[in-house]
Amino acid sequence: MPSRSDTVRLISCNLERDGGPEDSGELPTVWLEAMTKLASLNPSAILRQEMTHSPAGSRRLRAAEEILKMEGFVSPNNMGRHPTGMFLRPDVFLGAKQVPKMAPWRTPPTIVSTRFAGAPEVELLIGSVHHAFNDRRNRELEVGDATAYVDKVKGGKGLIWGGDFNEAPVPRGEIVKPIDWASPEITDRVHRVHRTVEVPHTLRTRVLHHLRRLRPGPRPRLAPRRVSCTYVDQTLLECGMHDGARYHAAMSGNRQCLGPTAGHAPGAKGQGGPQRIDRLFLDAWLTTAVINVEWIDMSGLSDHHAVLVDLSVRGMAQALRRKVNPHPNFFDLAC
Repeated sequence: MPSRSDTVRLISCNLERDGGPEDSGELPTVWLEAMTKLASLNPSAILRQEMTHSPAGSRRLRAAEEILKMEGFVSPNNMGRHPTGMFLRPDVFLGAKQVPKMAPWRTPPTIVSTRFAGAPEVELLIGSVHHAFNDRRNRELEVGDATAYVDKVKGGKGLIWGGDFNEAPVPRGEIVKPIDWASPEITDRVHRVHRTVEVPHTLRTRVLHHLRRLRPGPRPRLAPRRVSCTYVDQTLLECGMHDGARYHAAMSGNRQCLGPTAGHAPGAKGQGGPQRIDRLFLDAWLTTAVINVEWIDMSGLSDHHAVLVDLSVRGMAQALRRKVNPHPNFFDLAC
């Protein structure tokens, strides 16, 4: 599905472990197939996660730039092992410069300051992120840092922010049902701790449990109630950012773009099933330029599907110049 000349195409892609290491000095077949597939989509920007074997200046990064015909950026690692990165078309995004960032991120985001060719007078920030997989508190610190970039939107800058959030979205409007973490099918207990937060039981549950404890026999224990973490999504939405897929589903009525992006690989067995953890956010003005959203099947190439968001060139220029009204805050809209 090549993009049109009047479209800016954004893609977020977590390529599992960067397609694997190089054996005998050859680039992995999986990696080459993935790069070729992404190139065939004619993207304007690719937000990459798990660029494990593509550090800055590496042969693989240069090879990706050649295949994609784009300029590549990669962040250094912190505690994580799989750095984030980004590829931009230099004729669409002008004068791109990387903004260094480390703490408090386990895997630092790749943040680039650039100018859209259709509105070169306005600074545009683009961030490729991969939130901590193992600690909700760390994710809360990370998204707290992300709001510092959202804050710059108030000064007239544009913001695109996407990647692997390692948390479920706020359930409202979603087609993927929330995970029942009390289900016996959830056998990965560590994953449950990574992705959930304890919340109080309902009054009805507490009363019924108390009555059961009054009966003769063993005294049953009320296990902690856990629900999926959605803090990252809720924070960005509350700040006025918008998930491109959720916006497009609401505007077009086509909800297929809200399908799960991860959790379908064999290694995810016992974790609750596929979830939509890869998302692309835009500020409230740029959101109005969204004209199409899809997810790209990466089966056989990665354990994540890619997310594709198309923006109108004209609409994007108008949004950056504030010639359109911002889309209302998600929590202010009627259900």
